Amino acid sequence: MINVHDVLLEELNDSELYLLLHIAKRLSINSTCFPKNETLCHDTKWSLKTVQKVKRSLIEKGFISVTPRQNEFGAHLSNMYRVETDLIGVFVSVRGMGDASEMGYLDTEGVSKNYSLEVLTNLSINQFKNNNMVEKKFESEKSSFEPPLPPLVDAKKKEKSCAKKESLAFVFPNGFSDESKQLFMEFVEMRKKLKKPIKTQLAVDMQLEALRQCTSDEVRINTIKASLKNEWQGLFPDRYEPTPPQPPHPEAKEGRISQISNAIDEATQRNLERLKQMGLA
Repeated sequence: MINVHDVLLEELNDSELYLLLHIAKRLSINSTCFPKNETLCHDTKWSLKTVQKVKRSLIEKGFISVTPRQNEFGAHLSNMYRVETDLIGVFVSVRGMGDASEMGYLDTEGVSKNYSLEVLTNLSINQFKNNNMVEKKFESEKSSFEPPLPPLVDAKKKEKSCAKKESLAFVFPNGFSDESKQLFMEFVEMRKKLKKPIKTQLAVDMQLEALRQCTSDEVRINTIKASLKNEWQGLFPDRYEPTPPQPPHPEAKEGRISQISNAIDEATQRNLERLKQMGLA
């Protein structure tokens, strides 16, 4: 008995399927067989040209592979055929299977006696396709009356969705103006729209603590506005704190005084030399 997957009926035409089945009925347990072209012509009732044409089509589609063989004296033997698809299978009865060596390789002698196979004809191929189409139609009509199965839900996702969400409390420290409070709540809503919501109370408290340490409410407002404008997930008040003036470095101050002193000494020396030249010193 030969088992054929539905997909094979859609990918092969009648001639290709007909030849493939005749090759499949001769397969040994290692999915190979060795029929001659004359044997395939006899089975299919085709000419040699037709057999070779359909065979090339099966090879190009990747359903079979054909390997030439030679004996020890270099004489050509029948080719080795191998079925390269899992869409077709041959049933072997347990009673007739026996030892692998008993099955042998099939050639012009015909089909192995260990297989239980029916004679294939073009009529049986078409009937097989029609029966399969009727079965598909019956299955589709049957499924239309059956309620659809509920979609599978991942256990982790189900557990996560069923878990009770933590309720967040927004307690603003002293110094927050109404504007800064409103902007912070807009920041929370923006995080939800970005699908990156603030999930824990600890995260809320840390964000508010960072804003509490701002030197002024103006810095808080500028910080939150910047995050809203750029869709940042965090708040960065350090960027908007005013920079205090840096006192001059002590070494830099001493160096400047030394430069001025040297310049005065040089100017004094030049003046003395001029007075000497004029005879006044």
